[in-house]
Amino acid sequence: YLEGGIRGVERGTVSAGRDPATGENRYPPLEFLRLAIPRRVYTQSHIDHVADSLVRVHKNRHDITHGLTFTHEPPHLRFFQARFAPAGGTDIYDG
Repeated sequence: YLEGGIRGVERGTVSAGRDPATGENRYPPLEFLRLAIPRRVYTQSHIDHVADSLVRVHKNRHDITHGLTFTHEPPHLRFFQARFAPAGGTDIYDG
C-alpha cells in the first residue's frame, strides 16, 4: 500500500486466527497476499500500475527491515478490523 496505493489482504497467519483452546496464533504452511481487482472497472493502465508497483516492492524486498505488529486485535474477524504498525513504530492505519 505504501509503495503504490494498492490495497491487499493478508491470507495467512492473521486470517487463520488463534487456536480457541490455547490462544496461540495458527501458522498455516503458506502466507499469501490477495489483491482483489473488480472486473470491468479498471483500465489496462491501472493493471500496469499494480504490476509495476509489485515489481518495485520485489526488487527492493531486501530493504524491508522490519515487519508489522498488532496495535489492535479484535476478538472476531481480525483480518478485517485489525490495525498494524511497523515493529517498534507508529500506527500506520488509523481507519
